[in-house]
Amino acid sequence: MCHANTAVYTADWEVGPEIGKLAVSKDVHSKAETTCVKWDSLDMCGLTAAGLATYVVTITTSNNLSAGTDDVVKMSLSNRYLKCLDPVELKTSTAYTDPFERGNSDRFVLTNLEDIGQITDVTIEKTKSGWFFKDDWQITGITVTNTKWRTTSMWLPARTGIATLDVPDKIKLEMLIAPVGKYNCTMSLCMAPAQDDIGKRMGWDHTWIEVVNRTELPVRETYFDCAGGYEMVAGTRKDAI
Repeated sequence: MCHANTAVYTADWEVGPEIGKLAVSKDVHSKAETTCVKWDSLDMCGLTAAGLATYVVTITTSNNLSAGTDDVVKMSLSNRYLKCLDPVELKTSTAYTDPFERGNSDRFVLTNLEDIGQITDVTIEKTKSGWFFKDDWQITGITVTNTKWRTTSMWLPARTGIATLDVPDKIKLEMLIAPVGKYNCTMSLCMAPAQDDIGKRMGWDHTWIEVVNRTELPVRETYFDCAGGYEMVAGTRKDAI
């Protein structure tokens, strides 16, 4: 779905009087341009979701007596824009050869699926295997990670006021965004010398936003010039935008 009348604001320097052959910019003006943003192509973090992605699903079966199942289990994933992927059978667990046994926490790697970003809902379908009766499967937790964006969603039965979930033939569960403790990023606002040619000659300072990502080595520092624009020349600060 495409929402109209979404204003994107930018800032530019007004060209002032000339000093010699150098046009001096004195004032900053802002201007808004209305555009159409395709919101359903964005994930929860505002990143463009496109192409293919790998999802890692973990399901923990209750340790209660007879809590496991041998039934066929399928799962479909959907995002906040109600875009739903086709059901995929959870057949091969990387943790156990016989999945969904009591007390197990099984892990399934779903590759080459459409990238729909952060998962907000999962639908579980359970059908009997062979001529046996359906099992009374009980689960205590689910997580789904989009490895492309490293975003994790989770479902816990305690949130609904129960200890375990008796899985019926089909059920849809709302997922929560899991806190991502492994990220270590900071953002700060500061004044620093301008990096464009005009700013350097005039000795001006600009307001900069500094983003430091210490999640993994090497540490990345990105600088956003709030005055608008950037200069792609030798001597420009690394990653200045």
